[in-house]
Amino acid sequence: MASPISIKQRAYADIEARYSCAHLERELRARIIADGRQTFATQCIRCGNTSHPIARKTAEALSCGAKIAAYDESLETLWRERKSVEYEQVFQNLAPELEAEYEAYLRSAAWRERRKAVLERASDCCELCEIADAVQVHHLTYVRFGNELPTDLLAVCTSCHEILHAPTAA
Repeated sequence: MASPISIKQRAYADIEARYSCAHLERELRARIIADGRQTFATQCIRCGNTSHPIARKTAEALSCGAKIAAYDESLETLWRERKSVEYEQVFQNLAPELEAEYEAYLRSAAWRERRKAVLERASDCCELCEIADAVQVHHLTYVRFGNELPTDLLAVCTSCHEILHAPTAA
């Protein structure tokens, strides 16, 4: 049986594949970037996908003197919003399975060893506040879930762990 983590990765890869641009309807577009400069690229008129930047001279040659249309930010925004909704749905559907896998891992001998090593590294002192006793180990990333590097984990006290998991204000 595949782990829920790989199930999630597969589901996310399926979304990426569905939302990758294979459309043929592309147009040369002019776009103003954050620093105010104008750049050129081809943009898919169905999903908003953008090519790598095109040099000004190349863009002018491609346009054959015609006015180059403005980049349409809304196309890409709508496409990303739809993709984001699918990501959220997949995650919500897999959440119980992912949580069960996570809880099982926290009960494993492998986790006990990693946890012990992190607490020893910190000399049982919270690596955030450096005052209280570290009694928990926090994941900084889940990229290597089940095969974490020491730098993926942080020894923390209960108060600091609660702060790390507190919802952030928008």
